[in-house]
Amino acid sequence: MISKTDIAKCGNCDYWAGNREPCFDKHSTPKNNIIDAQGICNSIHSQFTDELRKQQRTCKHFSKWTELL
Repeated sequence: MISKTDIAKCGNCDYWAGNREPCFDKHSTPKNNIIDAQGICNSIHSQFTDELRKQQRTCKHFSKWTELL
């Protein structure tokens, strides 16, 4: 699934441990190719730490994936 990088969701979060890769669209806009539908949350501040999270979910401890910066 290709996602805009400015959407605050698990698939774009630095703490989400699912498989994904940065990419660009035809206008050279950065995007995120989210390969896994689910991944483990690695945020020590989140109530979802070490839990399997769907890529479209979000929480208040979102931190943009550093690969996207």
